Amino acid sequence: MRVIPTDSCVALKSFQQGEEKGFQYFFHKYYGSLCHYVSEMTSDHELAQEIASDGFMKLWERRKQFFSDNTIRSFLFTVTRNAAISYIRTRSKTVATDIDGVYIADDHFNSLQSMMRAETYWQLHQAIERLPKVCRKVITMFYIQGMSYEQIAQELNISLANIRNQKARGIKLLREKSLGYWVILVVAIWMIWQ
Repeated sequence: MRVIPTDSCVALKSFQQGEEKGFQYFFHKYYGSLCHYVSEMTSDHELAQEIASDGFMKLWERRKQFFSDNTIRSFLFTVTRNAAISYIRTRSKTVATDIDGVYIADDHFNSLQSMMRAETYWQLHQAIERLPKVCRKVITMFYIQGMSYEQIAQELNISLANIRNQKARGIKLLREKSLGYWVILVVAIWMIWQ
């Protein structure tokens, strides 16, 4: 079993040397965000996975050109955004051209919005993963999977009161870790998806 580095600098060096563990570090760090980002643009989750995977293949081919985590992140989001836009243009068989750049500005704003949403989703997911086990399950089942209190109670075999307490505890823990913004955002996202 290979151990994935936890430090960005160690992972970067390993990645540049062509070691799989370095690649795995960046893959685990960004793959979910990239899939979400592309999925937001294309409304096609399978396509999003394919485009994100292609982005990582391109990153691997150019691995010696990157000297920081930020450049890797920028490269991945740029490559996947461009691939998604190319797919959208091909699918619609129209190319938006505007001398004043209005469409380009709109595309850039929308992709920036999607990128921010994807990054927020990833950070929120990471914060939820750090919650205690039962609390994490309740938060995930309620907000991410959209399950009702009754469904969660049945699946986890615990009382409704315990479900409510675990949900409140999870929100409190996220707030205490300066993640109050993320809690509000996940509730907003959950409400939009409903």
